[in-house]
Amino acid sequence: MTLRNKLLVLLATLVVLGGVAVASLHAADRAAEKDRPQAGGPAIGSGRVSLAAAPTAGSSSGTWPGVRTATSWSPYPPGPPPVRGPRPG
Repeated sequence: MTLRNKLLVLLATLVVLGGVAVASLHAADRAAEKDRPQAGGPAIGSGRVSLAAAPTAGSSSGTWPGVRTATSWSPYPPGPPPVRGPRPG
């Protein structure tokens, strides 16, 4: 690699890292803004948060609705068997 190419790679790396830093600071600012009370919003109080009564997905297998597992029943009949070997024609 020539010196010019090395400098271009270094410059591109610095630009990408600068973009990541700016995006990270912006995300942190937005997260901090959500911790402040908003006009017309619910009251924010201090205290301990319990996740003991968190809602479940409601599925017997414990997965999210619409997720198929190996034991979940499919309402659709199985499709045709896969074609083995070269196709005719």
